Amino acid sequence: MIMGFAVARRARLTPFFQQRKQIMTAESDQDGKNEGDPGRQAASARLELALAAGDMTAAVALAEERLAQGERTPLLLNLRAFKAEAEGRWADALLDLRDAHALAPTEVSVLNALGLGLMRMDLHEEAVWAFSRATTGAPDFAQAWNNLGVAQMALAHVAAAKTSFEQAAGLEPGFAEPRGHLARMAARRGDFDAARTAAAEALNVKPNLSEAVQALAEVELAAGRPVEAEFRIRQLLDDPGLGPHGRYQATGLLGDSLDRQRRYPEAFAAYSAANKTLRNAYAARFEHGGLLELIEGLRRNFQQTWPRDMPRDRPESRSDAARQHVFLIGFMRSGTTLIEQVLAAQPDAVTMEEKEALNAGVMEFLSRPDGMARLVTAEEQTLDHNRSEYWSRVRSQGIDYTDKIFVDKMPFNGLRLPLIYRLFPDAKIIYTVRDPRDVIFSCFKHRFAVTPYTYQLLDLATAVRFYDAYMRSVESFRFLPSLQMHSYRHEDLVGDFDSEVRAICDFLGLTWNETMRDVGWRARQGLVASPSARQLLNGLTVDGLRQWRRYEAQLAPFYPGLERWVRRYGYD
Repeated sequence: MIMGFAVARRARLTPFFQQRKQIMTAESDQDGKNEGDPGRQAASARLELALAAGDMTAAVALAEERLAQGERTPLLLNLRAFKAEAEGRWADALLDLRDAHALAPTEVSVLNALGLGLMRMDLHEEAVWAFSRATTGAPDFAQAWNNLGVAQMALAHVAAAKTSFEQAAGLEPGFAEPRGHLARMAARRGDFDAARTAAAEALNVKPNLSEAVQALAEVELAAGRPVEAEFRIRQLLDDPGLGPHGRYQATGLLGDSLDRQRRYPEAFAAYSAANKTLRNAYAARFEHGGLLELIEGLRRNFQQTWPRDMPRDRPESRSDAARQHVFLIGFMRSGTTLIEQVLAAQPDAVTMEEKEALNAGVMEFLSRPDGMARLVTAEEQTLDHNRSEYWSRVRSQGIDYTDKIFVDKMPFNGLRLPLIYRLFPDAKIIYTVRDPRDVIFSCFKHRFAVTPYTYQLLDLATAVRFYDAYMRSVESFRFLPSLQMHSYRHEDLVGDFDSEVRAICDFLGLTWNETMRDVGWRARQGLVASPSARQLLNGLTVDGLRQWRRYEAQLAPFYPGLERWVRRYGYD
């Protein structure tokens, strides 16, 4: 789920306006030179007056002037970072914010600004830390609580985010943004009465708040009123102040409302426009990242360096606490969330939804040209270190896998099968596939948090290349000696649920449980962060199958890149 930065500017300004005296005092304490220096005292006074008047242009200009003269205080760095963010120079802004934090590590305004800068760079775990420190230092700082909720949502910490938004709303009755977020969360878990209430409260304060309007549009769609949803969204899109994230979300939602009205060419145009908006916003960061080339390079290195007869009789590598370790893989929108929710209904199983836990191993073995060769020859001590890092990250998510079958659901772990094979030779792999045409169209129309991976899905031609590279890699890796993998087609599971799920249970050593049929139970509790949550609310359904047929004219130019996979997995 993408939560935009609609509140970021207000959250950044609030510390300046509400805590101006504390900030100026902190600045004076930091440099120790204002006292007895009339020039600096006058400069500080002018800056304080600019902040009091809300004149950020003047405040930034004064800050840049003083920084150029060699002064260096948290406030001055914070203001220069504010300008850099406004100009899209997010990396430059973060450098200044880190310096400001080093100078004033407990200053809540700096922590809040640092958190916003970290979110801009998708460093959400660090952002949660910064906002948590800010709320600890200033428990009544509603803006920081709201921003903490945004960062938690980016990490799919749904329950924690809900608590943070509720805290922010309770602290400041006139604060619309956390109520908008709560409305959106309620709509996505199917609690439409709560969504309407929270949205109404937000819109009473801020009449065109993006999150609240989108929440009501989602309620209209769920109620079968797509025309009303379209009307709301078009009004929202007329707002010139809507930022790229808000416009991306709203335009995609417009596409959904047009799709429900069977206005397919218009819906496709809306999805395309939404993706173009976000692609333009992130092009400077991801356009030349070389991700697809890296994936292809890993596959070639694997084929050239991996011994076909590498033994699998490694020392015990499974955590002593987990009964069985499972990796659930498959390209995005292939059905991994559905089977994860099925397995989560088992009392003997616990799942982790799309959290990066293999980071250390990826950095050491899969991010360098010689990494695959080093992975083949890695000593047990090195592998043990990476295993420990993995389990530490799992535990940091609050997951208790003691004597449980632990399921790590991360679609892109399919690209890391050689690493998984070396670190966890006892692990079992569940691999789900779906009609490639449905996969690509579903990825194109759904809204994701932007990462180097999901950025590739914003353009259909690039998405097809990415899909092909992913599938080629998995097809190469799946023949690792003694790799324990169970594959199935999503359509087969939907068509014969009991048989397919029983086969998966047999593979994992689980006992069939009747509660596994209720695939939407966690979504109704608001515990699913994936875009699939809304589909799960309706239970098992065939509505999502063969959606590509409605857009065949628009998708036809991209079919040649998918043809081999359509044949490979038996789709006509």
